Amino acid sequence: MPRPILLVTCFEPFGGSDRNASQEAVMAMPDKIGPFDVRKACLPVVFGEAGARVCELVDELSPVAVVCVGEAGGTQAIAIETRATNLRQARIADNAGQAPQDEPVVEGGTDWLAATLPVGDMVAAVEAAGIPAEPSQSAGTFVCNDTLYLVLRHRGGSDVPAGFLHVPAGDALSNEQLVAGLTAAIAALGIKTGNRGQSHLD
Repeated sequence: MPRPILLVTCFEPFGGSDRNASQEAVMAMPDKIGPFDVRKACLPVVFGEAGARVCELVDELSPVAVVCVGEAGGTQAIAIETRATNLRQARIADNAGQAPQDEPVVEGGTDWLAATLPVGDMVAAVEAAGIPAEPSQSAGTFVCNDTLYLVLRHRGGSDVPAGFLHVPAGDALSNEQLVAGLTAAIAALGIKTGNRGQSHLD
């Protein structure tokens, strides 16, 4: 019987940097975690395009869950997002030169969508691995939030559990710590699988 697929995404460098902590950590993660085959994808830092790519991969791979990972400055912990907001408000331009201001992610969409991964369990698992973690009430208004909103909306926020983790930019945590923290978070998902493409969380 094939192992269930877990989709984990990260982002390319942006804003003039030649590094992205999410990319370095995700690409160094194991290809198998617990019962899952981990499929990794690096996304463009482009409004709309990143979210569309994740939605395409969801349809293509039928994963049991989606874990998106991005980097955030000014934090010392792995932040596990609780929701996405229907707002694009760019502090800097994305990698396509777009800098939307006060625009919705989806015209007419609901103001926010709740992440559908077990945030509390994931925070506890990361902390148990000796890595600082915290729940977060805001994924920002840049491409990370944009991506999470589009992914949650794509499957009605329920068919395929999805969520977003922000890792610290810079040297607040080593890459080894980030890999350990992300691996612990994924191992805590508690997903039971039935038919391919169907899943639920304990």
